[in-house]
Amino acid sequence: MHTNRFKSLVQSTWAHWQQHLDRFPEIDWEETEESMTILMPDGRKYLFNRHTGMQQLWMASPISGGRHFAMMGHGDCSKPQIHGQDPMQCLQRSLLAYSGHGGDAPSHQDASGNKVYWTDTRNGEIIESVVNAEFTSHWNMILNVQPFQAVT
Repeated sequence: MHTNRFKSLVQSTWAHWQQHLDRFPEIDWEETEESMTILMPDGRKYLFNRHTGMQQLWMASPISGGRHFAMMGHGDCSKPQIHGQDPMQCLQRSLLAYSGHGGDAPSHQDASGNKVYWTDTRNGEIIESVVNAEFTSHWNMILNVQPFQAVT
């Protein structure tokens, strides 16, 4: 993916999240060119960094720790194994857990028109699913952030 396209996807993703965060005045956030920080009411922070060289979105969570997310989709069979698992099976399980019926969540699309998602490079979880679960279970805040769909 071209560097400018990657940067645009990250910025658009952050803007989409910020729309959901604005519903919670007790949450503060700030964005720089390379990062987004979300400050929770109890002082704990989420830090998201754009890692252009690896074309990944890195997350430091006060709940689950450090995680790396890359674009992966149904049509992408070139990704390496995720801890010995088929990444497509991991992605399908994550979509099923996210949507309740699998594969219907909105997504980005790659140049070939395939659906692609920010997914954890270790276990295939979708980033929005991780954030939604952590906000709900630890702060009782229901963000309900859908996976961002890019305008192509």
